[in-house]
Amino acid sequence: MKIELSNTKGAVTFLEGSDLDIVQGEINLRTRILSSEVTLVDGQDEIDTTINLPAGTKVKAWKVEILTAGGNAANITALGQAQAVAAGANIADFSGIFALAQNSAAGASEQGTVASAGAAVLGAADIDLFMQHADPGANPPKVRVSIMIEEII
Repeated sequence: MKIELSNTKGAVTFLEGSDLDIVQGEINLRTRILSSEVTLVDGQDEIDTTINLPAGTKVKAWKVEILTAGGNAANITALGQAQAVAAGANIADFSGIFALAQNSAAGASEQGTVASAGAAVLGAADIDLFMQHADPGANPPKVRVSIMIEEII
């Protein structure tokens, strides 16, 4: 369900969507949660979550949840920008460093808010969200990644 709060119509609900829009004249704000399910890949230590964050977005909170446990005790450790991966930098700019064991039971998770507002506001280009992890081995886990964002619309 989508909810729109407006200075002219009050609260309006829609069956389609999952956004929260605040419409106040010329300045409008949208809050939404983007999610993706990915299976880690043997021999790799980072993966594109397939979540694309629009330019100008402010990242507010994140969550990584184990859906199917892997066979390796190695950790999932960070969420951040794909451009940082290409540059060889630490991609923990949204999540900071955390440790979620890949062989944790289904439902195990790590979550948090983005403490540094400056690092959480994206620039002029869209960003692909990446997840950093240790090599999962031959029996990789399936995980759900969710991220809450705010946009000026």
